[in-house]
Amino acid sequence: MAESSSGTTGVATDGDNVRATCGSCRQTTTWVYREKRSMFGMKTSRGWTCTRCGTTQEGKPAAE
Repeated sequence: MAESSSGTTGVATDGDNVRATCGSCRQTTTWVYREKRSMFGMKTSRGWTCTRCGTTQEGKPAAE
Protein backbone atom coordinates (compact mmCIF):
# COMPACT_ATOMS: atom_id res chain seq x y z
CA MET A 1 0.00 0.00 0.00
CA ALA A 2 1.29 3.42 -0.89
CA GLU A 3 0.79 6.45 1.31
CA SER A 4 -1.04 9.29 -0.31
CA SER A 5 0.80 12.57 -0.27
CA SER A 6 -1.40 15.59 0.10
CA GLY A 7 1.09 18.14 -1.13
CA THR A 8 3.62 17.63 1.65
CA THR A 9 7.18 16.42 1.39
CA GLY A 10 7.09 14.62 4.73
CA VAL A 11 9.65 16.94 6.30
CA ALA A 12 8.29 19.02 9.16
CA THR A 13 9.50 22.51 9.98
CA ASP A 14 9.29 24.37 13.28
CA GLY A 15 5.71 25.55 13.87
CA ASP A 16 3.93 22.99 11.66
CA ASN A 17 0.50 21.91 12.93
CA VAL A 18 -1.50 18.71 12.52
CA ARG A 19 -4.85 17.60 13.99
CA ALA A 20 -4.61 14.17 15.58
CA THR A 21 -5.84 12.13 18.51
CA CYS A 22 -3.59 12.21 21.58
CA GLY A 23 -3.00 8.88 23.31
CA SER A 24 -2.66 10.55 26.73
CA CYS A 25 -5.65 12.88 26.92
CA ARG A 26 -7.68 10.88 24.35
CA GLN A 27 -8.87 14.02 22.56
CA THR A 28 -8.46 15.16 18.96
CA THR A 29 -6.22 18.19 19.31
CA THR A 30 -3.68 20.24 17.43
CA TRP A 31 -0.09 19.01 17.59
CA VAL A 32 2.76 21.48 17.00
CA TYR A 33 6.23 20.54 15.73
CA ARG A 34 9.09 22.15 17.65
CA GLU A 35 12.85 22.21 17.17
CA LYS A 36 15.00 23.31 20.11
CA ARG A 37 18.74 23.82 19.87
CA SER A 38 21.12 23.64 22.81
CA MET A 39 22.95 26.78 23.87
CA PHE A 40 26.03 25.92 21.80
CA GLY A 41 24.09 24.53 18.85
CA MET A 42 25.58 21.06 19.28
CA LYS A 43 22.31 19.23 19.84
CA THR A 44 18.85 19.76 18.39
CA SER A 45 15.78 18.17 19.92
CA ARG A 46 12.81 17.67 17.63
CA GLY A 47 9.30 16.53 18.44
CA TRP A 48 5.56 16.98 18.21
CA THR A 49 3.73 18.43 21.23
CA CYS A 50 0.04 18.07 22.07
CA THR A 51 -1.39 21.56 22.69
CA ARG A 52 -3.93 20.24 25.19
CA CYS A 53 -1.85 18.16 27.64
CA GLY A 54 1.76 18.81 26.61
CA THR A 55 2.61 15.22 25.69
CA THR A 56 5.55 15.01 23.26
CA GLN A 57 6.53 12.38 20.74
CA GLU A 58 9.22 12.12 18.05
CA GLY A 59 7.14 10.71 15.20
CA LYS A 60 4.38 12.64 13.46
CA PRO A 61 0.98 11.88 14.99
CA ALA A 62 -1.56 10.19 12.71
CA ALA A 63 -3.73 12.93 11.21
CA GLU A 64 -7.50 12.70 11.47
